[in-house]
Amino acid sequence: STKVTYAAAVPLYEGACAKNGIAAWPPSCDTLELFAGYLRVSEAFASPVTYWWAIVEESRQRRCDFRLDRDWAKRVTVGLERGLPPQEQASPLTVPLLRRMGAVVSTEVDFDTVLALVCALFTLARVGTFLSLKPDDVRDVAGGKVRVLLSRLKGERRRQILDPVFERLAQGSGEFRPIWTHRGVVPLCPVEAFRLLRARASRSGAGNVAQCNSDKQLIRRLSSLCTRARIPQHDPGRNRALFTAHSTRVAGVCYLLRGGVPEWVVSILANWSSDQVKRYANRLALDPSIVSPWVFFNPSANAMHVRPDAPPPKRQKTSR
Repeated sequence: STKVTYAAAVPLYEGACAKNGIAAWPPSCDTLELFAGYLRVSEAFASPVTYWWAIVEESRQRRCDFRLDRDWAKRVTVGLERGLPPQEQASPLTVPLLRRMGAVVSTEVDFDTVLALVCALFTLARVGTFLSLKPDDVRDVAGGKVRVLLSRLKGERRRQILDPVFERLAQGSGEFRPIWTHRGVVPLCPVEAFRLLRARASRSGAGNVAQCNSDKQLIRRLSSLCTRARIPQHDPGRNRALFTAHSTRVAGVCYLLRGGVPEWVVSILANWSSDQVKRYANRLALDPSIVSPWVFFNPSANAMHVRPDAPPPKRQKTSR
């Protein structure tokens, strides 16, 4: 897996530098920090340090005079883990915005996209984790519940699966009534939404429930819906789009926090080890109007486990 990561690092690094008009070789702290920031936004990395070492190794092959300063690297990675500046962070893709997107749905792909965005909001997962969900990962549980097996978590070396169990929500009204589209109705109940997503994927023979092969493809679909729904994607003084594939994760966290779910529970659900959940809690405390209270995950009634994806290998006995 390290070799595959190293092979992908160089073209990603060169592309990030070219996009910003900076020479890639020889590398420097500026180019590596730019590269790490790009990886942070694109969610293409598990740890930027792995990619940095690939660039250092490549620079040795090219006989470039460069050494990676460990103290500098630690400072940058800690800064990235704390998140982007508030004005650059992804905005929450709230239900009213999803409803506006639903109003411009004209194709089956549009409908699948809105449905997938709603389900991604329920999981609070990173885009890569959500897009890896297969139809068999959405399982019916006794009592009319649904269990969702989330793998490809951050820190995949631990080989863990997060499996939240969702209950049916009572028929919502007002902001949380089902989303009507010209191609059908998107339910705002996690059980009904995941079952519908699974059924549509199985019917089409798709390998994943989102019927989307990459985060870039999902972002293109999201951007198309935003344009047609006349949802602005930019603010003055902002370099990044307001709504990205990360926006469903932000929205889900904000909804649960606003609904009174404890921060530590939200952190487990989102598999978020940094203090970013606390930052969203602080934003909501200062501006509660960001989202309305909506508890779609009830930790007092639901069961959730963090379990190993595979049993650890047995240790071989060595003869002396």
